[in-house]
Order: sequence, then structure tokens, then C-alpha cells
Amino acid sequence: MATEPPPTTTAHPLSQNPNRTSLAHLLDTKCHRSLPLLKQAHAILIKQGLSQDNYLAGSLVRNYANPEFSSFDSAVKVFDQVPDPHAFLWNALIRGSLDNNIPRKAISFYCSMMAQGSTPNKFTFPSLFKACTAAKALQEGYQLHASAVKHGLEQDGYVVSAGIQMYAAFGMLIQACRMLDAGNGSDPVCWNAMIDGYMRKGEPEAARDLFDVMPCRNIGSWNAMISGYARNGMIEESRGLFDKMPQRDEVSWSAMIDGYVHCDHFVDALATFQKMLREGVKPKKFVFSSVLAASAHVGALEQGRWIHAYIERNSVQVDAVLGTSLVDMYRGKLDLLDRQVVSELQTDQKKHRSIN
Repeated sequence: MATEPPPTTTAHPLSQNPNRTSLAHLLDTKCHRSLPLLKQAHAILIKQGLSQDNYLAGSLVRNYANPEFSSFDSAVKVFDQVPDPHAFLWNALIRGSLDNNIPRKAISFYCSMMAQGSTPNKFTFPSLFKACTAAKALQEGYQLHASAVKHGLEQDGYVVSAGIQMYAAFGMLIQACRMLDAGNGSDPVCWNAMIDGYMRKGEPEAARDLFDVMPCRNIGSWNAMISGYARNGMIEESRGLFDKMPQRDEVSWSAMIDGYVHCDHFVDALATFQKMLREGVKPKKFVFSSVLAASAHVGALEQGRWIHAYIERNSVQVDAVLGTSLVDMYRGKLDLLDRQVVSELQTDQKKHRSIN
């Protein structure tokens, strides 16, 4: 006779005595959503003598540095307890500084890293280049570029693309081109970063010249050109490339829709959105703000209602940005019942802002 199996229960992540592997998994998959759970995991690491493990400490730092937790000081304290931090741990601290909007601190931590004789890797410099951009620290950017070359990382795609973006943000396109030339010529991410740099500088012709000769064009290259043309008011050129694309992804469609809205071609934006749906491409959340704005501008309330219904039908999370777009679309076009719905949306927005 078969015996009845015991009832299945979902155990709390820390209800049993976890080992290093399970703690690492917990830190990587669960703790970024719960500060109390993170603190429990931290306490167990201390109890089991694992708080100086470089990987586990790095995961703790990364999670404590989550801006939603406002616990960056705890991240620094965890770091300070490790006697010989490896690059993984330094990178977590540098990236955490950037995420918490203290980019100068990220640069300072790199100086400490060098003073202690640690060796950076390809994941160290992208965050530092972004920190230099955020801090408007061009001179430090030059020095970090030289440091990346010194450590043999001048051809790494992560490093080169981030460096190009930094130089382009400062308007230093000659330096950005030199970085591209010194890098790995077969990495499309680097070429795409350079295309984006030209577009943001208002040089679409130079971007097109680069696009035409690049040896490793990918879908991201097409998307960068489409977005860049639209940003520069060249919507016909943007549409021309969109129609020639060998294949499109949801980013391609979103770029075209955003471009139409940016250039005040609202009817075309709505038509492109409908075509996107007909071709079976599922839109990302950020597309809805654009099409709702288009609906509001042309007074297409029924279209806006349909988009709102689509959002609800597909369980798209309405955050503060999307909620504002819905309110703006409905504003001044509603009967009493609909106004009550919008009032509820506005209340949800206020709750979302207070939570953040």
C-alpha cells in the first residue's frame, strides 16, 4: 500500500541552517527586495564566520547599496570588515557609490583600491567612467583611461564603450574616436556607443558615415541610428532606416514610436503602435507613455481608453510615470464616473511617490 506523502510547505529562506552556497543564492536572488531579509542573512554570515568571504561580502555590499534601502553606510561597514578585498568587492562598492548618486566617492574608492595594490578588471572601469560623467570630472576621466590602458584593458568592449560614452558626454568626440580606433574593431557595442555620441552631439552625418562602414552592424546599430535621427528632428531618415531593417525588436518599434512623438507626428506614432501589435510584438512598459501622449495630443480618447484597457488586460504595472501619462491623457475629457477613476489613479501616484 502506498503511503501518503507529507504535505508540502514553502519554507522561509532562512528557516533552515543555510550553508555558503544557499546563502550566496539567497543574496543573489532574494535579498535585493527585502532589507529585513538582508539583515538576517548578514547576521547568519557573521555567526558562521563567513562575513570576510570576498564573494559573500561583495553580495552584501551590492544589496546594501540598493538606493531603495538607504543603507549605503552599511555597505561601507561590510567592506571595511574584509582584510584583503578583491576586485569583485571593490567593484561592488564603486558601483554602489554611483547608484547612490555619490560619483566622487566612487572615484575616491578607486584611488584607495590602487593604494592598497588591488588589481582592477574590466568591470571596474565602466562604473568609473560613468562616475566621471556624473561628477563632471573630465581630468579624472583622462587618468582612468590611462589606468585602463596600463592594465591592458584598452580593447575590452565593456571598457571601450563606457569610455566612448564618457568622452561623448563631454563633447570630446576626437578622444572618443581614438578610443574606438584603439579598441577591438569587431565589437558592435563600441561602434554603437560612437554612433550615439555623434547623434547626441548633433552630428548625424558623421554617425551615418560610421554606420555605413562599420564591419559588425547589429540590431542595436540600427536602433541607435533610428533614435538619433529622431532626436535630431530627422524623422523621415529615421523611418527610412526603420523600413530597411533586416529584423526588428521591441526596442526598434519603441524608438520609432518615441521618435514620432518627439517630432510631433502623433498620428504616425499611434499607427506604428497598432502595426507593432498586429505583428505580434509585445510592447515594453515605457512605450505606453509615448502612445498615451500621442492620444492626448490628437484628442483620440477612444484610442487612449483602448490603450488603458490593454495595460490592465496585460497586467502592466502602472508606476508614477505611466500613471501621470494616463491622467494627462484623460484630463478634461471625462464624465463624472471617469473622473473618479482618474482621481484613484492620482491617489495611487501619490502613494507610489511616498513609498519611494
